[in-house]
Amino acid sequence: MHKINNDLELFLQPTRSCDFNNPVIQDKVIEIVEGATTQLDKALRIFYWVRDNIKFGISNVDARASRTLKKGYGECANKTSLHMAFLRAVGIPSRLRVSSALKEFLKPLVPNFVYNKISNQASHFWCECFLDNLWISCESLLDKALYESLLKQGKITKEQIPTIDWDGKNDLVVLQHWIVEDKGFVNSFDDIYSQLILNRKKEGLPPAIIEKLFGNFIYNRLAKFTDRVRKKDEKKLQDDD
Repeated sequence: MHKINNDLELFLQPTRSCDFNNPVIQDKVIEIVEGATTQLDKALRIFYWVRDNIKFGISNVDARASRTLKKGYGECANKTSLHMAFLRAVGIPSRLRVSSALKEFLKPLVPNFVYNKISNQASHFWCECFLDNLWISCESLLDKALYESLLKQGKITKEQIPTIDWDGKNDLVVLQHWIVEDKGFVNSFDDIYSQLILNRKKEGLPPAIIEKLFGNFIYNRLAKFTDRVRKKDEKKLQDDD
């Protein structure tokens, strides 16, 4: 949690990745916050909607919020951009927290052939929003169904991820256990997009040209793998590995 006194206007503006002026975003956020009377209530409704309705699944580096909403799944980059876009659309300042995390958190979420190609540290992001004169972390990474399935299967522990719930008052950093470096914040992915692409190449993830040619096939397969983890389909998981 961080206090701030400087101008918040920057964190309320649309960007390429945080494209909340897109009608798709506007229509959905009106639906999500309908009946909410306070900014806290709006922030909570947005958090839980993004957390559980946008399923966790490895996706491409284009973190544009409107595309993630249409796809219905995404990784930290994608879910964070959408989360930020919804918040800005209702007048709540939001920004992107940047970090490096140990790749072990991905072990149960991707096939072994993908996991083995990823470098030991991976870029990780989450949303921070400004409520009651404080910046608060509100990471919406893991949907409830996936989190509970991972716990039941023993793929993660409560010590590693105690909760994925957020009260709107205290910081929630879901992957805190694996974070090795906090790199501060930026306004949006637009500020680090080029570097993010380079990092993903270093981390062993597909280069841009491969993503453009085969991205849908690759990421749909990875999303299906994660969905099988969610549904505890052990036989198909073994086939994918």
